[in-house]
Amino acid sequence: MTTHTQTEAIIHLAEQRACTQSHWQRSFHTFGVHSGFGKLTLLNDDTLKGGHSFNYSFTEDRLILLLPIVGGLDYQHATQSGFIEVGESQFLSLPKGEKLTLINSYESELINFVCVGWNYADAPDNGCHSFDLDANKNKMNALPFFSIGKFAGRQDDVYTLRNPDKGVFAFVIEGAFELQNRLLQPRDGLALWNTSEVEFEALSEGAILLLIEPNL
Repeated sequence: MTTHTQTEAIIHLAEQRACTQSHWQRSFHTFGVHSGFGKLTLLNDDTLKGGHSFNYSFTEDRLILLLPIVGGLDYQHATQSGFIEVGESQFLSLPKGEKLTLINSYESELINFVCVGWNYADAPDNGCHSFDLDANKNKMNALPFFSIGKFAGRQDDVYTLRNPDKGVFAFVIEGAFELQNRLLQPRDGLALWNTSEVEFEALSEGAILLLIEPNL
C-alpha cells in the first residue's frame, strides 16, 4: 500500500498493556487509570470463564460500548439487562458509582469481549446495534460512534473521520494491518490525529479492525 500521508500517532502495543486477572477473569487495559485519548478513556480486552461474572463501576459518568468477540455476553445494571452475541454491540449509559455486571452464562466455554468507555455526563446514545462482517466484507461497517470491518489479505480501504479535529483510535481485533505506514498486530492500538482520513491494508486473511472516534 502506498500512502503520502504522515500523521501524528501514539502506538499502544498489545504486549505492553496492563493486565488484571483472577482464576475466572482476565482483563487487558489499553489505557491506564489517568490516560486515554480525548473522551475515550477505557478500552479493555476481557476474557471470562463459563458460569462466572464480574463488575465494572466508575468514578465518573460513562458511555459504555460492549462488543463480543467470542461467544455471547449477559449484562445487568440498575435499569437495563440483556444478552448480546458476536455481530451485536450494546451501548449503555452508566452514571458514576453504578455497577455494571457482566456474565458468562455458558457452562464451560470462555467468552471474549471488548469494553470501550467514553467520559460523558449526558451520554448521546443507548441501544443495541447489529452488523454482519462476512456479508459486508472488505469495508468498514459504520455504527454509532465506531466502525468495524473484516478484510481479506491485501485488501485496502480509506476511512474518513466524522470529526477530523478530534482524531481516531484504531484497535486490531484479529490479524494484522498496515495503517498509515505503521504495522499493527492483534490487539495493538493506534491513536491518530491531525488527519481527515486513514489509509490501511489488511496483511492477513480475515483481519478485523475497529476504529473509534474519541469525541462523539
